[in-house]
Amino acid sequence: MKILAFSFLYLSLTSLYSQANDSLYPIKGRKYFYYIDASSKPVTEEKFTIARPFQDGIAVASDKSTSALFDPLLGLVNNSGEWITKVEFEKIEEFREGVAPAKRKGKWGLIASDGKVSMPFTFDELDKPNDGLIGVRVGFKWGYSDYFGNVKLSPKFDEVTPFEQGRALVKLGSRWIVIDQSGKQAIKGDWDFAKQYSEGIAAVKYTGGLWNFIDTAAQRSFPVAFKDVRPFKEGRAAVLVDGYWGFIDHSGKEVVPTVYFKVGDFSEGYAAVQYKGKWGYVDRYGKVIVRAIYNQAEPFKHGLARVKDSIGRYHYINNQGLIVHSEY
Repeated sequence: MKILAFSFLYLSLTSLYSQANDSLYPIKGRKYFYYIDASSKPVTEEKFTIARPFQDGIAVASDKSTSALFDPLLGLVNNSGEWITKVEFEKIEEFREGVAPAKRKGKWGLIASDGKVSMPFTFDELDKPNDGLIGVRVGFKWGYSDYFGNVKLSPKFDEVTPFEQGRALVKLGSRWIVIDQSGKQAIKGDWDFAKQYSEGIAAVKYTGGLWNFIDTAAQRSFPVAFKDVRPFKEGRAAVLVDGYWGFIDHSGKEVVPTVYFKVGDFSEGYAAVQYKGKWGYVDRYGKVIVRAIYNQAEPFKHGLARVKDSIGRYHYINNQGLIVHSEY
């Protein structure tokens, strides 16, 4: 109880979480979820069977009952807990550039952050929106559309990734190539495998080889290649070396040592890392800011991270590792 009291005082004095629209956190009550603010004050009723973190003043949630066979339908709520859409979506993905892919009655479209439909629900699958375009699947082929359903590149690709800085990696037949927004191959070169551009850098490799990185002109590469990699986030990319994960920066320099069995992506300057079966957090230079003592660790959002302890209880901690709220 002393730790909790100190944490509440710390939060109040420093005003770290002043983003009122976003700093609401889902918490499990005795039966259902509800939302609290950074001072642990409840701001909604305990009524949600699913409650995701807030983003841009809205959150994905549900008040429908769960079952072993079907996930409950989803909708959007505002920071007062009021519905701004009907609870009618089978899936709602992350908002980017003001829109989120959503699935309704078996088809995909886009909903805007005000809850209105941006793209009609006519596509078989959607990728992530970025640079004003989104990958759309029609049948077995992928193309690109704007956020209103106007197809800009007709579906002819086997796989696609989001555009960034006017470039995207797409799979055509057995080869991955870089295209521009007109659909033409933008640079020379093709690869067996590729991952999306992120922060102007993408990972590529040939069969039997190792992963390396290229920029949007395919001119960037690092002297060291890797068994596996993930896209850059906040200037850091997770890399796998000799069976263990760490992070490199944009120059290819190792900045977080490759000593972890698993890692999460960086969020708000910190990444979850698993060491000897337990999870903790490191900063962008590998300094341990929360010791690896948790069974589960989620990304930091608006100053707090949700963690699961050894007895299965969830808590919210700040970036000093102090518990600021615990679930029932």
